[in-house]
Amino acid sequence: MTTAETIASIAAVLSLVIAALATLAAFRSAVSARTAQRFAEDSAHTAATLSASRTAIGILVEIQRIKSLSEQATLSYRTLEGFSGSQDNSGVQEALAILRDRTSKAIELGTDARQFTNSSTTLKAAPMQEVARVELRLSSSQVQLAAIRDELERVIAAVEGQNALYREKALAR
Repeated sequence: MTTAETIASIAAVLSLVIAALATLAAFRSAVSARTAQRFAEDSAHTAATLSASRTAIGILVEIQRIKSLSEQATLSYRTLEGFSGSQDNSGVQEALAILRDRTSKAIELGTDARQFTNSSTTLKAAPMQEVARVELRLSSSQVQLAAIRDELERVIAAVEGQNALYREKALAR
């Protein structure tokens, strides 16, 4: 074997060793990338699950506020009935029925949220798309509840304004 053939053989063997090392490095890099991807997916799933759980808890708190505001509005309407001197006023009865309807709707929106307050059991095994769907549904309920709460606050302000006028008239006598 000549010197040129020996050098060519050594170069070929070195090329094979370098190619094998490059293949091994690429394989390790792919394994690391897969591990990082799984970790990122798990982290995103955990964050989405916690977000859904926080939204569900926020919904339950909002429902308690709505119940309290409904009781306050009912009391304000009863006071208005007393001041106006017309018990069982049909307008007040209709307003009270609307209050009951709004409160019932709020409670109904909360039934879905109750099952997601403990996210570690309900959503942990669910796929990410399901968690996102639940979060969207809960967010929609939360917006509806905020609208109901705002409406009740406006009603209370209006009725209390009327009650204040009746009080002033009663005190002026």
